[in-house]
Amino acid sequence: MLGSVIDARLDIDNATIKFYNSLMTMQLALSKGEIDAIAMAFGFLEENKELCDKFSRAVEDMEREGVIGILGRDYITGPAAQNPPAVEFAKFDDAETLTVALTGDMPPFDYVGADGEPAGFNTAILAEIGRRLHVNIKPLNVETGARVTALKSGRADVVFWVMVFMGYDAKQEDIPEGIITSTPYFGWNKSVLIGRK
Repeated sequence: MLGSVIDARLDIDNATIKFYNSLMTMQLALSKGEIDAIAMAFGFLEENKELCDKFSRAVEDMEREGVIGILGRDYITGPAAQNPPAVEFAKFDDAETLTVALTGDMPPFDYVGADGEPAGFNTAILAEIGRRLHVNIKPLNVETGARVTALKSGRADVVFWVMVFMGYDAKQEDIPEGIITSTPYFGWNKSVLIGRK
C-alpha cells in the first residue's frame, strides 16, 4: 500500500536518524526490529538550503496531488514495475543545470538500465521535480559511500539520501556534518510502505 512518506507516529524532527550505505542492510534491520522506518529524501550542502526548500515544496506538492503514488505504482508495485517506463529528463533552454548523484545500486528505486542510463522510481521522482522547478538535471553515477564527497567537492549539487529512523522520541544524530535533507518522498516502516502525512 502506497501512502504518504511519513506516518503520524513518526516524528521526523525528533527521531534518531542513522545512515546506512546498503538498502539490503536497512531492510534487514527493519525486519529485525532494530530500526523503525526508512525514508528516502534528497541531500544537500547546508549552504544550499534554498534549493533544499524548493525540492521539499515540490515533494509536498507531488504528494498532495497524488503524483508520488502514481509513480510508485508505475515503478515499484504495479504491473508496469516489471518493465518500468523510461525516464526522460526535460531540457530547458537557458535554465540552471543541477548535477544529481545517483548510485544505481538500489533497484527498483535507483539503478542503471541496460542502455547505461539511470532508471527507476527515484529517477522518475527527480525528473518530475526538474520539470516543476524548471531546471535541467544532469545525472552523475557515484558509489554509495561517495555521496557526501560528491556534494562537498562540488561534483554534485544534490544526492539521493536514505534515512533510517530508530525511535520516535530521540533527537537526530549521526547526520554527516554540513548535510541537510529535503522532505522525504517515500518510505516504509515495519509493516507497510508509508508516505508523507
